[in-house]
Amino acid sequence: MPHIPAEPTAEQAQAAIDAFEQAGADLVVAVGGGSVIDVAKLAAVSAGHTVRQMLRNPALAKKTVPMLAIPTTAGTGAEATPNAIVALPEQELKVGIVSATMLPDAVVLDPAMTGTLPKAVAASTGVDALCHAIECYTSAKATPMSNLFALEAMRLIFSGILPACQQAD
Repeated sequence: MPHIPAEPTAEQAQAAIDAFEQAGADLVVAVGGGSVIDVAKLAAVSAGHTVRQMLRNPALAKKTVPMLAIPTTAGTGAEATPNAIVALPEQELKVGIVSATMLPDAVVLDPAMTGTLPKAVAASTGVDALCHAIECYTSAKATPMSNLFALEAMRLIFSGILPACQQAD
């Protein structure tokens, strides 16, 4: 697979999907951060359609191969969401493709995978996770149950972000 940059463009995501399809693989395994996982989700559901086609019509997304996600960062939650984000530089936008078929079939959450992050990545992904927890708590769709999880996430993040950054390379 080609290198997946942070915040990949639709064309960069398409290049990775094309490489996957040319390989004839029957399983997608994503080991990386949110961008890697998002592109892997698109590869698992592209069914011969391009990223640009799925942007126009997300109903085209049909899972054709199973997908395993192994996140190496905190914060994005890409392993638990039915969407993938790509950048459209010509419009200066980041756009999501949303389809329930994009949820990974399995996820391996191993805290050791985040143990070798550079300090800047550990800090920024930890803050990203905190932002998601705050967003959950302050959402107009918040419930007592979601607030319980959001508050616990914030507690864990506040107690863990400094040690995680101090352990980072």
